[in-house]
Amino acid sequence: MKNNKTLLFLVALLLTIPYGCGYKHEKYLNNAHQLFNEGKYADAAVFLESKENDFAKANLSKYGDFLLLLGKTYNQLARFSDAEKALLEAKSILDKVLSREHQDFAQLSNSLGYLYSELGDYAKSEIFYIEALTIWEKTLGREHPHYATTLSNLGGVYDDMGNYTKAETLYLEAKSIHEKVLDKEHPKYALLLNNLGNVYENMGDYIKAEVFYLEAKIIWEQTLGQEHPFYVTALSNLGSIYNEMGYYTKSEKYLLEAKTIREKVLGKEHPDYANSINHLGNVYCNIGDYAKAETFYLEAKAIREKVFGKEHPDYTVSLNCLGALYKDMGEYAKAETMYLESKTLREKIFGKEHPSYANSLNNLGSLYNAFGDFTKAKAYFLEAQPIWKESLGQEHPKYAALLNNLGYLYGEIGDYVQAETFLLEAIAIWEKVLGKEHNEYANSLNNLIHVYEKMGNYTEARKLKPTK
Repeated sequence: MKNNKTLLFLVALLLTIPYGCGYKHEKYLNNAHQLFNEGKYADAAVFLESKENDFAKANLSKYGDFLLLLGKTYNQLARFSDAEKALLEAKSILDKVLSREHQDFAQLSNSLGYLYSELGDYAKSEIFYIEALTIWEKTLGREHPHYATTLSNLGGVYDDMGNYTKAETLYLEAKSIHEKVLDKEHPKYALLLNNLGNVYENMGDYIKAEVFYLEAKIIWEQTLGQEHPFYVTALSNLGSIYNEMGYYTKSEKYLLEAKTIREKVLGKEHPDYANSINHLGNVYCNIGDYAKAETFYLEAKAIREKVFGKEHPDYTVSLNCLGALYKDMGEYAKAETMYLESKTLREKIFGKEHPSYANSLNNLGSLYNAFGDFTKAKAYFLEAQPIWKESLGQEHPKYAALLNNLGYLYGEIGDYVQAETFLLEAIAIWEKVLGKEHNEYANSLNNLIHVYEKMGNYTEARKLKPTK
């Protein structure tokens, strides 16, 4: 998943109920909550750390409250080891003083769900989110904002796992609940819009994604301001889809703004900053500024390796992007190294039926296509095809790209009937989802023209050539 995962923890923004501690400790917690809600996570962490000894001398319940908020704050700062330590200690304390059906346990489970989602442990994340949902449903019912927010968080896990239909279902259910109980200009409602935008982007419906992202951006700008991390996420998401749609100038504008704010608010070692510069790398790669793209890709890769380690989805994204860059630069040995490492890691993280694994297969196929190893290329493409067909559907841009690759390959090996079939299908998809002005449409059309010329069908080739 892209940088939206931070937003899936919105429950931490508003599910911050004081737990009946003494006035002094309640005041401390309220002050920290206010900093957290304003997106000032570093300030909140410093404040809480300065009060740790004070809370440690309080009763267990008060100390548990403190650790829960501290863990949530560390989550937002990507200090995941510290977050896990604080949250598991809070869990140990709450186990001693509260029933497992208490609402505080729902908050704790939600926080742990977010933590493990960020770390790429989706199975563990799913367990904690479902546990939180069960508590919210039992204590507050299914039409409460807390239930809806955790439902959205669980949708984010399925989004990351590549189960887009399931994610969309949960997001829409959460959106329906919020529409009943909250104003449509509430930041939590904007979260649902953003999440829906994310799943539609993953499904290749960029027009629908843009609508939701723009609406979320407007709400967050009006309610939280332009330096809040949520507003910046909207900028980053818009920059991402405009890149996919071929609007590179527009994309660069949004992504540079997001990068500047994230550097100021979160610092240059935060995963969200890495997301910004990686997206910028995508833009520069697409417009042929390879030196600038490589600089951003390598910086993002270093941050992700430091924060997450190598067995994390975001690290594999960096490998994939570098592979694509080196392929475009004609450095095929470097590209192959990156793609093969990404494939190995994705198989371990996701399994062989995930869209991201298929993406690695397609990339390797494209690479071998480029230097004429058509046997290897064909094997990778044909392995990827049923995975994307099942997980993304037959109108997704990635599926169209795969068909284009297969069409080009069959044209090169002289199977012109197969080539024509695949390229015509790719062209139809490009026209429907991206329009005739997009580079991908032109690329597939050009490939089809070459196939017709090789077949000696110059009449059809001339019909497809653009008029000057």
